[in-house]
Amino acid sequence: QQADGGVGRGPGGPPHHQHRLFGGYMGFALAALLLSGAFLVRGELDPWVQHTPAGSAIAALFRGVPMPGGTVPILLPPAETRPVLTNLISSAPRDAMLYRLRAQEAEVALDFAAAEADWKSYAQHAADSYAAQIELADFYHRRIRPREELATLSAAAAAKDDPLQPATAQRGWHAFERMAVVTEQEALPESVVEPAFRAWVARFPKEPAAWRRLIEHLAAHQQFAAAEAEIANYGRTFHDTFEPVRMRAALEIHRGAADAALALYDRAFQPLWPEEMRASY
Repeated sequence: QQADGGVGRGPGGPPHHQHRLFGGYMGFALAALLLSGAFLVRGELDPWVQHTPAGSAIAALFRGVPMPGGTVPILLPPAETRPVLTNLISSAPRDAMLYRLRAQEAEVALDFAAAEADWKSYAQHAADSYAAQIELADFYHRRIRPREELATLSAAAAAKDDPLQPATAQRGWHAFERMAVVTEQEALPESVVEPAFRAWVARFPKEPAAWRRLIEHLAAHQQFAAAEAEIANYGRTFHDTFEPVRMRAALEIHRGAADAALALYDRAFQPLWPEEMRASY
């Protein structure tokens, strides 16, 4: 090392060359870190942000920040985005997407009263009323407000049917299925729950599955007289002699009278019963 005329040089050459090489590596590492960080931030954005189309709405959510590798867009806090969105809504009061974005920003800011108002405005102006009502129901679900969720789903259930799809594939049917889940998960009074099941039958009067859900609900909640009446209506509506037997037997099981249920099957027994009936027996 002394023969080279320097002191403290490493094997890679003079000290200033080592510093330059080290600085180059550090710059490259920093640029790579920033780039990967940008990808991570983008990947962690909520889907409603990622899928917002380019334009003034998405511009309201981001601001460009200069970085060594170039300008990087960063997501702004609600305190900055909401006033901009409010100005955009003033210019385009029928733009449903703007209400949706402001509702989501209000939720991030924990301003739930404002969020609810904007979700309702979104549902009022959206071209796809059903999808908007479902998103409003999702808001009430997040806020643990099952009564409002149920009422919103009831409005969504009025969606127009697709004539090419069976009843169980209709949007309205899916709304009623979700209503049934809500009633099972939440301790709602029967005065709220039973009308939801009756509305299901009224909406799809020719679908046996809707009647069965109503009868099963009445039986499970020990409304035996009402269940008996609906079983009789079911038999008359669908001219079915088998299913009412199974339903009445299930009703006796709910009453705790297994022997009475077995006697119903015995009296109505037929050798050529459908498989489902024989399995129930």
